[in-house]
Amino acid sequence: MRVMRDATAVATAQKLLHACGPSWLGDSYDHWSAVVKAWAVGSTRSLHDDDRRAIIYRIQEMDEAKMEFSRALENEENA
Repeated sequence: MRVMRDATAVATAQKLLHACGPSWLGDSYDHWSAVVKAWAVGSTRSLHDDDRRAIIYRIQEMDEAKMEFSRALENEENA
């Protein structure tokens, strides 16, 4: 039962990733889960588990893309 819209999950994920920066972890689920839980403590409404997972998965996607981009730039500079 998701309450949050996809666009809201994406916007929240972007804000959290921007605030925290990339995780640089191979398996970042636990890291981002802790970040989302900490953020949810101060949110104005309770966060449903499905919403929390949606935010975490969006952050992980963005995190992985950001790390891949950084690695590609680094490899290009080293070539």
